[in-house]
Amino acid sequence: MTLKDRVIEDHLEHIVNFRRKLHKEPELSFEEYQTTKLVANGLEDTKIKFYELSENTGLIGVMEKDPGLEYIGVRADMDALPITEENDLDFKSENEGVMHACGHDIHTSIIYGFAKVIDELYEDLQCNLVFIFQPAEETLEGAKYINDELKRLEIPVDI
Repeated sequence: MTLKDRVIEDHLEHIVNFRRKLHKEPELSFEEYQTTKLVANGLEDTKIKFYELSENTGLIGVMEKDPGLEYIGVRADMDALPITEENDLDFKSENEGVMHACGHDIHTSIIYGFAKVIDELYEDLQCNLVFIFQPAEETLEGAKYINDELKRLEIPVDI
């Protein structure tokens, strides 16, 4: 088993549980306060430096290896839809009339998991990474907000 495979295996159960928690606690556009806290708290043990955003929802963080290297952005959307979930999963939405019907809980979990894994493989990293957890994708306002925040924070990545 390669080091990468071992690191992924070590984090897999945590990432699955993280995704199920997100699915149980969906939040609508620009209301992703608990989602933002969950991601930030879960990644506080990594080398990612997070920045304070003006709306207090969504996250931008940088894992900087060397300022002379390229900055590459990875992005996930975080918001849910105003839809009632009609299934009996153990991790069914607990927020009446709101659910992750579009897969944003999965998107967020993938980037979250990637951050956990790449943090352990940091020595092999050959670029700087910008982690973007975008709110309000469903309203089409989140991308503008994140782009404005990247400019305000002077983070050298284009989206």
